[in-house]
Amino acid sequence: MPKKTQVKTRAQRLDVNETTEDLVEDVPKRPNRDVSPRPTRTPVAGNRDRLSVKGLPEGVVPRWVNDVDDGSRIQLFLDAGYQFVTAKGLMVGDRTVETSTKDTGSIRTKNVGQGITAYLMALDRELYTEDQDAKHAEIDRTESTMFEDSINPEDRYGNINVSFEG
Repeated sequence: MPKKTQVKTRAQRLDVNETTEDLVEDVPKRPNRDVSPRPTRTPVAGNRDRLSVKGLPEGVVPRWVNDVDDGSRIQLFLDAGYQFVTAKGLMVGDRTVETSTKDTGSIRTKNVGQGITAYLMALDRELYTEDQDAKHAEIDRTESTMFEDSINPEDRYGNINVSFEG
C-alpha cells in the first residue's frame, strides 16, 4: 500500500510569527537608466500639428509655400527674400506612423494633398518684421479713411427711428 503524504497548506507551512514579507528576499532594484522622456501624445480625435517645424536656427521665420501656378508662387517668395530650408535634423509636425516629409535633394518638402507639394522656406526675422510693419501700416491707412468724414465720434454710429401709426 502506498505511503500517504501529508500536504500542508501555505498557512500551515508558515510559522505563527512569520509573515509573507519576511519570506520575500530582497530583490535588487533595476539600475537607474537614462530614460528618454515619453513622447507627447496626440489624441486620435484631437487636432494634429502636421506642419510645425522645430530645430530651425534663431532669427528666421519658417513658412510652407505650396508649389502652385507652375512655380510662380515659389518664385514670388524667392524674390521676396525667402530661401529654401535645407537643414538636416529638423522635426516637422507631430510624430506620425508614416512620415510624408521628404528631402528633395536637400530641400524639405511635404505633400499637402491633391497633388500639391509644399516647400519649406524661411525669411530672416528682420525682413519678416519689416514686411509685417508695412502690411500693418497699409491696414491702418485704410482703416483711418473709414472715419475721415466723421469728426465727432457720436456720428460714427447709426440710429434707428421706429414709429407706429395707428
